Amino acid sequence: MAEIVLAAEPRTITGKQVSKLRNKGLVPVVLYGHHREPQSLQIEGRALLKTLKQAGGFRLITLNINGEPHMSLARDVQQHPLTRNILHADFQEIVMTEKITLSVPLHYSGDSSAVKAGLGMILHSREAVQIEALPADLIDSIAVDLGLLTTTNLAIHVSDLKVPDAVRIVTDGGETLALIVAMKEETLTEATEETAAEVEIIKKEKTADEGEEGEAEKE
Repeated sequence: MAEIVLAAEPRTITGKQVSKLRNKGLVPVVLYGHHREPQSLQIEGRALLKTLKQAGGFRLITLNINGEPHMSLARDVQQHPLTRNILHADFQEIVMTEKITLSVPLHYSGDSSAVKAGLGMILHSREAVQIEALPADLIDSIAVDLGLLTTTNLAIHVSDLKVPDAVRIVTDGGETLALIVAMKEETLTEATEETAAEVEIIKKEKTADEGEEGEAEKE
């Protein structure tokens, strides 16, 4: 994956005064880590928003602070509830020799023959799972092949996911990711009966209305 670089500057303004930074289009951020004291920084708002979208919450970001690179992960991003502008962000500095835990999105692909045959429908329960790996071994997604769901009541679990040996999935392996739910015949029958009953009621109401109109014409 291509390196993502974001320029940052040391910040001296803190507390309630940070509103002045936001008025200038800057966002207050904090860089922290196991082997360093938290550092107050400021980043240009539009550049930060663009970078966070590119990183997607799971890719490493190199913070360039006065020419010095710091490998990091965006950990906590606060946004305004209405404007969605970024109000604050926390970055965790990464040590390349230490494993980290983060969420990685699932990429669903393939077609289920059971769904094609009209025997059932697919239910998804997760869009991402937690993994643990060294920074150099991180992956950007995990494939989920829906083509494996060939009959009803089959399911794909977290334990079925395939990842490189250097990556460990932290999420419980017993969790279901995708499931084929059968289209129950009795459910379809009930739906048909309900529809027929509604049609019958409409017909009766229409007949009653026509009778009232006929009486009104006689008067």
